[in-house]
Amino acid sequence: MDRRAGGESGSTIARRLDSINPTLITCLLPAVAAVVLILGHRDGIYLVVPALIAVLVGGVVNAWLTLVRLPA
Repeated sequence: MDRRAGGESGSTIARRLDSINPTLITCLLPAVAAVVLILGHRDGIYLVVPALIAVLVGGVVNAWLTLVRLPA
């Protein structure tokens, strides 16, 4: 739908971040950490810190992408 509306961003960084989809990574890391911890492996705690960092960075990136896509 975005292509039809002509809202494609000209920024290379915005296109790259949009293709990676930071929301997927932000949701996937805490889920993997939770599954590993539920299964009883203590190594799952090492996934919690990157998961929290991904949540913070993902929020900033999503806000930035929203601002870049606003019509000027």
